[in-house]
Amino acid sequence: MSVGAPNSSFNSSANAVQLISAQRGRKVYKVRGQSFDIEDTYTVTSVVGHGAYGVVCAALDDRTFQEVAIKRVSRVFEDLIDGRRIWREILILRLLRENGCRNMLRLLRVLPPKDPITEFRDLYMVTDLFDTDLFAIIRQNKNMSTDMLRRVGARVLQCLADMHTMGIVHRDIKPSNILLRDEKDAENATVCDFGLARAGLLDLTEPLDLTDYVVTRWYRPPELLLMCSYSFPIDMWAVGCVMAEYVTQRPIFAGRDYIHQLQLVLASVNITGTSFMESTSASAINHMNDVARKYKGTRPLSNLLAALPKEGFDLVNRMLAFEPDNRITALEALQHPFFEPLALEEPARTLSPPAVELSF
Repeated sequence: MSVGAPNSSFNSSANAVQLISAQRGRKVYKVRGQSFDIEDTYTVTSVVGHGAYGVVCAALDDRTFQEVAIKRVSRVFEDLIDGRRIWREILILRLLRENGCRNMLRLLRVLPPKDPITEFRDLYMVTDLFDTDLFAIIRQNKNMSTDMLRRVGARVLQCLADMHTMGIVHRDIKPSNILLRDEKDAENATVCDFGLARAGLLDLTEPLDLTDYVVTRWYRPPELLLMCSYSFPIDMWAVGCVMAEYVTQRPIFAGRDYIHQLQLVLASVNITGTSFMESTSASAINHMNDVARKYKGTRPLSNLLAALPKEGFDLVNRMLAFEPDNRITALEALQHPFFEPLALEEPARTLSPPAVELSF
């Protein structure tokens, strides 16, 4: 669940906000049966999302009159993996903002804990508030156009270009992690959810090994499906999947499981090289070749994306190149003819890699 993102899958009665107390510089609300204990400079107005990690409320900053999202992460230190993910997300959000990364969700504050550090359990993160996301736009089929796809795609690529220049890979690009102010607002499309992001890739001599969860399955590239090492190109594959989904209004590789996922990919994408598969077992390669022979060309991208202009199809096709090294980069994509109508400026930027350790 993203900090500033909405969630429309719940009813209003279960998500009512009730002010319980307001004293000594704090306000305590009852939200989804649990306390939401924050500084009294914020007035909670509604619940906008909830998930495994906690709940997100819309609030008004009474000092600036700015609408914000406040996410409570419950029992943040109970699970080492979850705690590490939240800590990494906070550090990366801060680093990206300090280095001027474009079109990323702004972390405005992490609220100081009320309790002594030995009793500190819940974490509250304050970000900009957004009304919807690309997943909702696609699902509702509202105000969709090639121009909107072009503008949203450019903003996502600008964010990734800046991240990759800094040696940071997002690892979880998908429609629900692309936020918008409203259903027509492509101009403010913003990338969120950096909990799976990894930094320090510019210093690596080899790509990352697949040591933990990365990328929702429908947006995983061949190198992840085949358990190979990976790097920045995994983000580009995911963007290609998102752009294709915008056109088809459904995920183009919606595999039921790993095997089905690979079948769908190989039915649409030609094997152009296998140099990235050096560490893959012979049995896995043989299985992939068998699947490719059986399904090759049965779901050609040209048919799936017939509604895209030829420049748009060429861009998505280059994002969905089978071999990672053949995939277009974010900087190259921003200079693609598909984006010429936007007259984009400053496709390349000089950003510094983070000076802190983020390999945990």
